[in-house]
Amino acid sequence: AAKVLADYTLQGAAKASALDDVAQSAVSSVSLALEAALKAGRIDATQLHYLSLPKEALAATRMAMIREGFEKPSAGDEERDYARQESLYRVLLGGLANVLRSHAMALRGLNQYVDQAQSWERVANVLSEVIPGSELSALVFVEVLSARLLATHLDYKGASRGALRQCLQQHHRAYGGAVDSLKALESQTFADAIFRGAQELWSKEFRYPNDNYDLKNTSSWYRLPEQVSSSPAPVPPTQTEASASSTQNTSTATPAAAATTTTATTT
Repeated sequence: AAKVLADYTLQGAAKASALDDVAQSAVSSVSLALEAALKAGRIDATQLHYLSLPKEALAATRMAMIREGFEKPSAGDEERDYARQESLYRVLLGGLANVLRSHAMALRGLNQYVDQAQSWERVANVLSEVIPGSELSALVFVEVLSARLLATHLDYKGASRGALRQCLQQHHRAYGGAVDSLKALESQTFADAIFRGAQELWSKEFRYPNDNYDLKNTSSWYRLPEQVSSSPAPVPPTQTEASASSTQNTSTATPAAAATTTTATTT
């Protein structure tokens, strides 16, 4: 990817095509390496804090067919194993997220909105697994929604409804404030009709207040305690409060620490 980006003879569609090949190679390499490692038993389950190993590893080709929506996993064990292996796959692919992002960035300005949306979705899926609730993840989901709306002629009620739902949810996880914060930060990106659709979607499908950090519909390890999830978004301390806190910490220093400081100063 670095070689392609450094090649100034490649421009526009040619560069995007070259980066697409690199991204596809990264995806394929990670998927095949994960399949081989799982079948050989080289992954230690005790080292996985929030992830689980599949009971039976799925072939990389089978995973790709399910991931792209061409097939569906069988109910029961395969569905569970697919979800576990997909999480592992996304975590490993996170190390190559910049490769995927480079391809998505190269598609800008080429009017290839469907390809651009799919490329950003791949980046978003990785980031939502590796750094869920982060500002970077929220920003990438905004890119997904923007490209999806352009590809579907602003059909936010139909073809782009899923992208709008994901963008709204990820944005709320990162910032709180639901539609209000999305509009405050992205008012130059989307038309007012999109925000009205987002408000309607929020009231129908999420059903919790706009000003809290409620993380419903997330994985159990990422869910906040009830007393925290129902509280307002935190407010940064003022400069006066920060100074008072610093003074209090200095005044409560232990005698041993003070003596050490005095000795060091004398020396």
